[in-house]
Amino acid sequence: MSQINTNGIDAEYPVPGQNNSSQGFRDNFTQIKNNLDIAGDEITDLQNNVVVKQALENVPIDNNMANTLISNAAIQNFRSTVFNLGSALSGRVVVDTTLGDTFTGVVSGNTTLEFAKWAPDNTERHINLRLVFSDANAIVSFPDEVVSFDNNYGTTLLENYQSANGVATITRPATSDVVELQLATLDCGETITVTPQNRPFKSTQIVERDPTPMGLPGDVNGTIAIGSPKRQVEVSETANLSVEITANSVSLANSFIDGNLLTVGTVSSGDIQVGMLLSGTNVAANTYIVSNDSGSGDGSTWFVNEAMANTGVVSITGNTGIAEGNLYVGVETTGEIVPGMILTGGNIAANTRVVELLDGGIWSVSIDQFAEPATINGNIDVLICDSTEGLTVETPITFTGNTFGNISVDTTYYVDSVPSETEFTLSTTPGGNMLTLTDATGTMFANPAAYLYLCVDDFQGELDTKTVSETSSEGNIITISNTNNVDINTPVFFTGDLSNTNIVANQIYYIKTKDVPNGGDITISPTRFNGVAGSPLDIETVTPINGVTMTFINGGKDIWRRVNLNAW
Repeated sequence: MSQINTNGIDAEYPVPGQNNSSQGFRDNFTQIKNNLDIAGDEITDLQNNVVVKQALENVPIDNNMANTLISNAAIQNFRSTVFNLGSALSGRVVVDTTLGDTFTGVVSGNTTLEFAKWAPDNTERHINLRLVFSDANAIVSFPDEVVSFDNNYGTTLLENYQSANGVATITRPATSDVVELQLATLDCGETITVTPQNRPFKSTQIVERDPTPMGLPGDVNGTIAIGSPKRQVEVSETANLSVEITANSVSLANSFIDGNLLTVGTVSSGDIQVGMLLSGTNVAANTYIVSNDSGSGDGSTWFVNEAMANTGVVSITGNTGIAEGNLYVGVETTGEIVPGMILTGGNIAANTRVVELLDGGIWSVSIDQFAEPATINGNIDVLICDSTEGLTVETPITFTGNTFGNISVDTTYYVDSVPSETEFTLSTTPGGNMLTLTDATGTMFANPAAYLYLCVDDFQGELDTKTVSETSSEGNIITISNTNNVDINTPVFFTGDLSNTNIVANQIYYIKTKDVPNGGDITISPTRFNGVAGSPLDIETVTPINGVTMTFINGGKDIWRRVNLNAW
């Protein structure tokens, strides 16, 4: 309560119309002065102690409540303060808890934390600690005050906790470079509890991911993961589709090839067509027509793929077939060509598949080759479904429901190909022959394999990188800087600008082959069975590639196990 008291001031003095003693003036002035002194003291006290919205004139703002109790208050839109500990934390780092509520920092090396200036005993104080790991192998150590006993809110329940000679430590999680923790104390920092904010407790850390067998830095014994979502596929039909393609043939008389140009004398029979494989005296093997230059019959000219010396005037024959990576269709006598068909015929390489339609009558195929059989047969056994979303080659699949079309419920199949958004084919082994189906309809369900993963050891080895320089469809080759320390069947992933390739960024692949001893060419597979990489990934040619990195595990061991989750 204010000590200002105006009772001693005579408000009626001086009395008008008469002489007044000067003592009355002095008494009033004394009372006024005394009260002004009291007011000054009280105002100064307010300036020093009240909470203000902004600094008073000539008075620095200081809203430090000094542990004063505020009770029964309604608050709205209060915010916490943030203090940046630094962008390259390593060594000893002291966290002064009076400097903020949330503390951020980038961990660039092994770091030992200390905490100082907590609130007094019998008051709770908590802070948030948000650490970003720029060094995937960095270790963060806690002081002894942070609880480190089993079955409580201590470090032992944190993901990636380890005891290093009695010191509680954590490392970067396998799937995130950010760790946010809440630390709290009731006794001025003598005992500090810790709670994860953006990561699960160790005892309940079931995360959604498909780990590699070797895991990643941060994986520790006891980590549990559930695989990525696996969509059930509804199948309504099975069908065997076939086509028989009869080659087009042409006979040319009095014709010659000079350089890359075929000049036609007389067309004796048939029609000339792009893609025809040519033969005749002095005509180089595997020569075929690439495009038309002028005309279409007698006297026409055509560009060919092989440059050669003038053949002289000779007779030349041409037949459609497969030239390099393309099928040039002659006459479709039965059926329709569809992507995924396996082609057979004289000299056609085994397991040659139709990939996609490029232009009228021209289809790309999976294997580069030269073949000109009189008849080419194409066959495919497809399952027709609502959507093939999520299906990839060699994905294990089981079926439920009333099966049909030569499908059994007690067999594990593997996706053989995915020719369209509503069609896929099967095999009974990874990379095996296409399963033969019968024409049938009904409703059954394909269930892609789903797994529960359990980590049974701590991550071993270290991440290493190689630079990717180019890719080639011939042999499905990826060229890297070198293959030192890159082992067959090792998991790898790619980052950088992969927009012109069919490699998916951050997807796990496995080394299928590599140059021996330490060249730069590798092949990869998206699957691995019983420790062995599956079928090679079909690679598109891109040269050069800039800014693409392959990351692999150097010196790792398999630390994850998986349990198949069956549909019923």
